[in-house]
Amino acid sequence: MCIRDRFKYELTQTLKKLQERQLENGAFPWFVSGRADLYVTQYIIETLGQLKKLDAIGDESPVLDEIIKRAMNYIDTETLYWYNKNRDLVKNGVYPVHYLGYHYPVSYTHLTLPTSDLV
Repeated sequence: MCIRDRFKYELTQTLKKLQERQLENGAFPWFVSGRADLYVTQYIIETLGQLKKLDAIGDESPVLDEIIKRAMNYIDTETLYWYNKNRDLVKNGVYPVHYLGYHYPVSYTHLTLPTSDLV
């Protein structure tokens, strides 16, 4: 098996594992059959985004696109929840970690929460 075929096989297997471990709401848990975790989900999306930006993984994978789309939906929902829950802090210039951690993975995926939802 040549390196290119081996890489394609490994990528397919890794995406399959990610897809299997992604929860229904789009989040990823710390452990198999664990509960949703915003930090882990952001970290996975950040890593996938970095790999896409480096052209280490192709853009043509519908499985990858679906994983990212579902995860970003979860991240958007959780970020909006924490933003609204801590709205008074935000008005005073104090941003919860959940909100600040949102921007880095989003910068790699170009999928963002509509600003109309933040009002």
